[in-house]
This record gives sequence, C-alpha cells and structure tokens, in this order.
Amino acid sequence: MQYHISDSLVLQMKEDEINEDLKDVMATEKARGRRPANREERRKKQKLASDVLWALKSGSTHEFSEQLKLAGISEGSAEWERAWKIFYSSQR
Repeated sequence: MQYHISDSLVLQMKEDEINEDLKDVMATEKARGRRPANREERRKKQKLASDVLWALKSGSTHEFSEQLKLAGISEGSAEWERAWKIFYSSQR
C-alpha cells in the first residue's frame, strides 16, 4: 500500500512548524524587558538605594562612605568623586 502526500500538504505542514517557531520567538521577544530578570537583585538595588539616600540625609560621612563601598564604588574613582560632590552639595 502506498500513500501519496501532495506537495501542498507538505508545504502546509512546514508552514505550521515555522509558524509555531515564529510564535515562540515573538513571545520571547515580547516578554523581554517587561519582567525583572532577577527579583532578588532588584530588591538588593532598591535597598542599597534606600540606604544610600538615608546616609545622604543623615549627613554621616562614615555611613555614606560605607554605602558607596557596598555599592561597589571604588575609592578615588570618578563615580566616588561625583558621589562625594553630591553629598557635600546636599549638606549646604
């Protein structure tokens, strides 16, 4: 017994496979940027920002320095210098 599959049926089957693959790619791309990749990392950054703001408002140079170090900002770097300019200008 032989089966004959028409060319149009084969093309339709391939098109369906391509459409499914395309839908998967589109769904992935659509979701990109909407959800945080790592919620724990986001919470850490928010806590750090809150702590730096607290140190800034408190006027404590020691606390501010510690928060900068926790943020990964190296002493003497351009970021360090900018942060201290902001600190001192906020204390006026």
